[in-house]
Amino acid sequence: RIIIDIIRESVTNAVRHGFASEISVVIADIDDRLHLKISNNGDVPSQPIIEGGGLAAIRKMVEPYGGEINVDVEPSFALSVHVRE
Repeated sequence: RIIIDIIRESVTNAVRHGFASEISVVIADIDDRLHLKISNNGDVPSQPIIEGGGLAAIRKMVEPYGGEINVDVEPSFALSVHVRE
């Protein structure tokens, strides 16, 4: 269930804040950990990313599962989430 919520929040943010027209979602199961990477072709942020409602909510969703999130902006925006199964 949290994977669906994370994808929904990420897609909403990509369109709302980055004006993305293409979004890629890749899910992999590696070493008993679920890896989720969501990237898009939207505008790269011109300022440092500050965790607001969306990213903070995603972090709160994954922490009970020993999860973590990483945000990359180079060469394009990508959110990586890792969760124990």
